Amino acid sequence: VQSAPRVVRIVDPRRGDVLRELRHERDVVRLLAVPADDLLLTVDTAGDVRAFALPLDELHADGPAGPQSWRLGVTTDAASVSISADGSMAAFEGEYGHIVVRDVNGELQPLHLRIDRTDRAIETALSPDGTALVTANSGIFRVWRLAQRELAGAVPDMELSAIALDDAGAVAVLGF
Repeated sequence: VQSAPRVVRIVDPRRGDVLRELRHERDVVRLLAVPADDLLLTVDTAGDVRAFALPLDELHADGPAGPQSWRLGVTTDAASVSISADGSMAAFEGEYGHIVVRDVNGELQPLHLRIDRTDRAIETALSPDGTALVTANSGIFRVWRLAQRELAGAVPDMELSAIALDDAGAVAVLGF
């Protein structure tokens, strides 16, 4: 028995009009919008991470044409997915404690960072320009330089509840 496709609706919040519907094979559990790049990431119940190009001028135009979409990969935890504010990079927890870092347009080879996962999911946050990544899990906070593909530093023994980077990518904000 084939189930009906699931739908993400793009709605004009001022009028309530449905501008587009994005069909998915499974329920969508997470949405991440990047207004600066007219981009939307979706994560479904199987962990599929998909990107949708949503040019605002085309959303308001009539017509059946759907937005361009592509698959970025599979995550083991929807909460781990992050995207840079400029829409250039996405990061998420993959299998076996790997963090997958991808340029959203697929022009660069994906970067796989090995992190030992224990009891909690690995949280990720990308700098606004996608050049740095912070990760947190099992009490260890790490900062990665993506261009150099290296760990810039780690701080162990922290009971973190949340992480974020400021708009300039210069300050990490840690919740305890």
